[in-house]
Amino acid sequence: MKSEFSLAVLSLAMLADAPGRITTSDVIAGSAGVHPVRIRKVLAELKKHGFIDSKEGSGGGFILKEDPDHISLDEMYRLTAMETLKPKCPVAGIIVSSVLILKLYWIIFYLIPKNK
Repeated sequence: MKSEFSLAVLSLAMLADAPGRITTSDVIAGSAGVHPVRIRKVLAELKKHGFIDSKEGSGGGFILKEDPDHISLDEMYRLTAMETLKPKCPVAGIIVSSVLILKLYWIIFYLIPKNK
């Protein structure tokens, strides 16, 4: 599974946690522990597919455009990592489902601060 999936889910989770507020790629990258340029590539894909919007220049960043209740992990997986599946593998679905659940659990309980 490509890490772009994890970065896309983390980015959307962080943007959903800041409704109506602009979040910079530096903030998201810092949380993910990756270079901001890498996050910007993922964010560009999310913007291209209508999930987020961006504001350029001073005070710029990214904001969630789509209602988070209407974004599925399946959509994110298809957008970022679908080609990594081996379609004829009988256990691929089980493994992918387990990994998605663990990643989502990790994002919800460890990356999103509980104190607002």
